[in-house]
Amino acid sequence: MKGQRIFLGLIILLVMLAVIVLWRPSMFPSDIEPVADQSFSKTAAQKDKSFSDLLSEDDADFARALKPRQFLFPSDHGAHNPYRTEWWYFTGNLENPDGRKFGYELTFFRFALSAKMHSSRSVWRNNQLYMAHLTLTDVKEDRFYADERFSRAGNELAGAADNKYQVWLYDWSATAQGKADFPLRLRAKSDEFAIDLLLNTQKILVLQGEQGLSRKSAESGNASYYYSYTRLPTLGTLSIAGINHSVSGNSWMDREWSTSSLSKEQSGWDWFALQFSDNSELMFYQLRRKRRTTRQQQRRLIRFGKQHESAAASAGRYGKNSRYLA
Repeated sequence: MKGQRIFLGLIILLVMLAVIVLWRPSMFPSDIEPVADQSFSKTAAQKDKSFSDLLSEDDADFARALKPRQFLFPSDHGAHNPYRTEWWYFTGNLENPDGRKFGYELTFFRFALSAKMHSSRSVWRNNQLYMAHLTLTDVKEDRFYADERFSRAGNELAGAADNKYQVWLYDWSATAQGKADFPLRLRAKSDEFAIDLLLNTQKILVLQGEQGLSRKSAESGNASYYYSYTRLPTLGTLSIAGINHSVSGNSWMDREWSTSSLSKEQSGWDWFALQFSDNSELMFYQLRRKRRTTRQQQRRLIRFGKQHESAAASAGRYGKNSRYLA
């Protein structure tokens, strides 16, 4: 009897192997080419260089930000897949009724792996890669929490809608709660912490740069389409280690998409945004060059007034009094 059971087990195993071999073309379509993951073999400096190279690559098959365009909503809240990179960037300062202060950031990134989407029998195959960052600062406890996620857009694991403000990666999301863009609900959960926030708009959006065209260098096409909501009254709940905190405060949202926003000589940028009690805002950023000298850096200092009458005092290639339109 024991020998018969062993023999029967071997027969079942062979049948299962045969089924896997015969079904493999449909389970793993032959038109998907494996790509070796070399990310873990790179140093931090190499990864940083790879990211700056991605933002400065010029691929003729991708669309480029060359001149001002008309913005259309809600479609422009969605993805712009013909461009290489894009992000939806939320930051905010919050506090609970006792005055305990918190800061948060939730950002969704989209990266196009290729300019064209090739047909495939697999619902998993997609040329759009999404990444999301979630952070939370607890000022009182001097603690900083962070988490991140990655996914292709295949099978609707990640994406952005073009008929309403909605971007998601798994169960992390930013979603308009009605037909209007606001209120906008942010939801994201990690093992240690979570956010569930409702954002409303107090001011109209700001078209950064030249009517929404934000130039990063003098080279044509080294620019992005860029708009912001600089003050978003925020209510909701933060959770840390299972303890909920009711919070309120203000958030800031940036939206940007481009193909080659940086030049080959640029390595990245530093960016700050401040919200003042007189209902005005200040944004400062500088673009870093690979050969770091004071003369080679480009800086912008932008003040948004109470009614978004904004002007820029700038140093660098674009003169001393560049005008930023609201």
